[in-house]
Amino acid sequence: MSEIETYSFTAEIQKKIFAMLLFDPDAFMSNMDMMKPEFFDNVVLRDMMLIVKKYNKKYKDRGAPTPAVMIQEMDFLLEKNKRLPAKEYLDVLQEILTEEGKGDFDYVKDKVADFARFQGAKKAILEAMKSGLKKRDYEGIVSRIRKAVSIGETEEDLGIIMNKDFDMLRKRLDDRENKYDRSKRGIRTGFTNIDRHLNGGICPMEVGVIMGPLKRGKTTVAANFARGALIGSNFVPGCDVVHYSFESNKHSTQETYDAMFSGIPRNELMNKRDEVEEAHKEFFSRAGVGQLVVKHFPANSGSAWTIESHLHKLKAAGIEPKLLIVDYLSLMRTMDKQIKYDGSSGGRYLLLGQITLELINLAQRKDVAIWLLHQAKGGVKSKYSKKGRIGTDDTADSQEVPRHVDLVLTLNQTTDEAKADPPMLCVYAAGGRSVEDNWEVYMNFYKDMAQIKEM
Repeated sequence: MSEIETYSFTAEIQKKIFAMLLFDPDAFMSNMDMMKPEFFDNVVLRDMMLIVKKYNKKYKDRGAPTPAVMIQEMDFLLEKNKRLPAKEYLDVLQEILTEEGKGDFDYVKDKVADFARFQGAKKAILEAMKSGLKKRDYEGIVSRIRKAVSIGETEEDLGIIMNKDFDMLRKRLDDRENKYDRSKRGIRTGFTNIDRHLNGGICPMEVGVIMGPLKRGKTTVAANFARGALIGSNFVPGCDVVHYSFESNKHSTQETYDAMFSGIPRNELMNKRDEVEEAHKEFFSRAGVGQLVVKHFPANSGSAWTIESHLHKLKAAGIEPKLLIVDYLSLMRTMDKQIKYDGSSGGRYLLLGQITLELINLAQRKDVAIWLLHQAKGGVKSKYSKKGRIGTDDTADSQEVPRHVDLVLTLNQTTDEAKADPPMLCVYAAGGRSVEDNWEVYMNFYKDMAQIKEM
């Protein structure tokens, strides 16, 4: 049986939620309507939330009040009511203000609606105990509780009535032309044959999987795709790229890029430092080349919200990537809970499926494309040479991964291809939601130099 851990809404969690609303503009805009001062157990947080609500009502387009405004309003409140415990108010305010600029709200971001529903339901039950039961107003009790547990749901959204909403039809067609035209929006892999099959590249809001056996070159392929995205093309300019590594050796990914940019084998990088440095400078000095960030997280420590928190910090530093590489799926965790399992495939299945959906949601929220690296199951090395290409049914642990994503590329290599000089690698499209599948591209694979070259 799977065991799911959930957070309780402790005083510290409630302070973190309030700080997130104050300092994360996206969280403020999407959650303010559902938040009420009485949801907070701490009287100081209630008064602070009341200040925020009044400010938002008065200045609808300004977002959250600034720290200076919060301090001014708190001083006014304490001056007006001398009986309030001033030290307690100032201490809580100071704790909230220290959160500014951290951007590390990943473990509470998805809790806001849950928090509002829980606190709303608790309040409704307590009110029912006081008055509803005395009046025997059972329907009223049920109504209040039902209203509380549906906080955050959009009641007005009835869906698109296809036979009536022709304005929405025109918008959909415009969106399809502007957002999903791969010749305009596709993020290039840098390989002519692959980009041709993808009609331009992977689009923002899409998630593609690069799947292959252990030590078959997934990171190398992803790094070369990142290189193509950094350079761009005549149609689509180079974009910023972030490579998220969850593997134990954080230097390995950096060495992959060092070897790829320089064309120098990994074991010679230290002996040819000047050449490596010169190659890096030459690559990134090109006009229109994007910025590359390699970010390492220890295994099982990062989630989709951890990544989003990091993107928030990058944006503050002037870096707004359009392509993310996640290396790799099995080393991540779910964002708001840990699914523990006793070794059965069922727990693993749920875990990887949930993480995949969270990354898909991240891609859509942030309008980014994601190349997701994933292991193929054991025993597939011989399948290619005997029975055919590695396919979507060869994914390790969970069919939820290829089922949800937009594109699955698998890496195939026979023994003869591995021993060839130079070695060859077959990139095979095993599945595609909106692009052609069942095509293959052969490449020369210089693994020691982390380079792939079209044949």
